[in-house]
Amino acid sequence: MYQPIANQHLADTRPEGESVSLEHELGLPLEILAPVLEGAAARGMADAFEMMGHAAVFFDAAGNVLHAGATVRKFLGQGLVLSGRQLVASTPEGNQVLQAILSAALAGETTMGELRLGPDHTQSILRIEGRAGPLPRRNGQLLNAILLFSCSTAA
Repeated sequence: MYQPIANQHLADTRPEGESVSLEHELGLPLEILAPVLEGAAARGMADAFEMMGHAAVFFDAAGNVLHAGATVRKFLGQGLVLSGRQLVASTPEGNQVLQAILSAALAGETTMGELRLGPDHTQSILRIEGRAGPLPRRNGQLLNAILLFSCSTAA
């Protein structure tokens, strides 16, 4: 069990110019820490998108939703549906567009498309941009693609 050291100053005892090695300092291989660090980076990206007001959904390699920000939730029931861990559009045509964008993003491509929202699918346009995950792909990494959503009123 961890016991904090009370009232002691910890000094850096490395020789000047020597770099810090997490592997050496923690006594763990970096491969063990990589998924934790990548998860923290993904969480930070999700928070940044939310702070900027961008609607973003993060996906794993199988196309399952890892995270759907609060900003995305306003589109649920108006053209998008979150069913289990799958994001789908409420119409077959819209779902073809959505799935094509997601497939391209999972393949490492950036692509865009549009869905019509509203009860009669004419009220507004939901623009979707698909991007590959921003982190280098490694075994065990969960974040593989990001879809960004923006909405405008149909003319």
